[in-house]
Amino acid sequence: MTEPSGIEPSGTEPPKTKPPEKESPLKGRRVTVMGLGLHGGGLAAARYLTSCGARVTVTDLRSPRELAPTLEKLPREVRCVLGEHREEDFSKADLVVKNPAVPRSAPLLRLAPAVTTDIALFLAHWRQAGPSPGPLVAITGTKGKSSTAGATASLLAQHFPGTKLGGNITISPLSFLEELQPGDPVVLELSSFQLGDLRFCRDHNGQRSGQPLPREILFPELLLSVGIITNILPDHQDYYPSLEEYVLDKEELLQSFQKKALCILGEQPPWSDRFRRALARSAEVTLAVISRETVPPGLLPETPLLRGDHMLGNLAMAASAAWYLGVPPGKIRSGAETFSGVPHRLEHLGQKRGISFVNDTAATIPEAAEAASRAYPEGTILLAGGSDKGLDLSPLAEAGKRAVSGGGALVLLAGSATERLLALLRDQNVPFHGPCNSLDEAFSLALELARELTLKLPLDQGKEQNTPGTVLLSPGCASFGMFRNEFDRGNQFRDLVRATLDQTRQKPL
Repeated sequence: MTEPSGIEPSGTEPPKTKPPEKESPLKGRRVTVMGLGLHGGGLAAARYLTSCGARVTVTDLRSPRELAPTLEKLPREVRCVLGEHREEDFSKADLVVKNPAVPRSAPLLRLAPAVTTDIALFLAHWRQAGPSPGPLVAITGTKGKSSTAGATASLLAQHFPGTKLGGNITISPLSFLEELQPGDPVVLELSSFQLGDLRFCRDHNGQRSGQPLPREILFPELLLSVGIITNILPDHQDYYPSLEEYVLDKEELLQSFQKKALCILGEQPPWSDRFRRALARSAEVTLAVISRETVPPGLLPETPLLRGDHMLGNLAMAASAAWYLGVPPGKIRSGAETFSGVPHRLEHLGQKRGISFVNDTAATIPEAAEAASRAYPEGTILLAGGSDKGLDLSPLAEAGKRAVSGGGALVLLAGSATERLLALLRDQNVPFHGPCNSLDEAFSLALELARELTLKLPLDQGKEQNTPGTVLLSPGCASFGMFRNEFDRGNQFRDLVRATLDQTRQKPL
């Protein structure tokens, strides 16, 4: 492992010609997709497998009504088993494709002769399509991975217009597989579940012999050009038995690099120290611990659009990755100057009559909401709360305290985590509104409080307020119970904001 004072471009140039397609080794195979889901991974896997000539069964415990948006996009030849799982769909399959939301302990998976994932299928097909595909960048971390992945793809696209972004950001890489040309970079945001599933596949398939399938599908490897771990914070402790088990899944990203690869770590002792030690045995991996202060000079603009130190740190890591892969500094700087973030992560939705609306629904842990409150410290109406993941809620209480002390207010959404949060808020004498049993109720209350706030601020007639009040959705909790997932929560918030902004075209707030 080398650890330089500055990052140097790798100097690699990928090929530009695409080789002819080969017949898929999956043709005629019986493949079961376990977990169709609503995020696109199961759908993309079913479509891809069908295009390969496989005999595809999709099975999901949810009802046809719940899965309707996805079901209508499935190929007609796909067989669906919904509302239940049947043992024969696993024991008689040649291959089972596991959705990340399916627990690895699910008994039916033990019946499968072989298990893989949509990420593994993508890696296998992409690498077999030619001798040298474009660079692969994988990004993980508790928080910031979506923003860093989005920024990395955006900056790479300044120089490589064919750059693709997928993974946990709700875009399966199988959905753009056929669009890729030789040399096109691919950026993958990978969750702990997706990373740990790669190891799970290798362990499961290694215990079984004689599977008539390519090794790349059964024993997936990332073989990264650039790997990034943004940070580590307690998360998913309702799923993992310990924080150590969670971190081990994140560490899977460190296991498989190409020669002359770059590993970027967020500056976060002791985790960056631990990951540095894990990489010490790899002599051909360049390590860079990057923050806003240590990014190579000349890559970031003085006045980026993004707000918050944590978001600017993400941008610094993205700029460093783009520089290493050969994007000229001027293009990185101009791209970073206009990058406005990704959906659901401090996403600015609009402003009218002194009120700004920000969607940070992806803040599903208390520390993320606390970071968002630091990015918007004054005049903020914070919408927070939700369902429990077994985490320490004191950072969320601190976020609420900051909103109130900055002249704003705290509006709570009902949920199991909110019930625990109430005791903390009362102990610290932090006033709050709610808990509200719907987002509509919480949004209406937040809007009323924001109107009261803007009345106290000087506002020139006909002009936008320079220092607006902000309605900030940054829950710090999971979304289940009131919403399908955090993206459903963010989309509902976006719809409420759009309706409000449309009304103001007719009359003021």
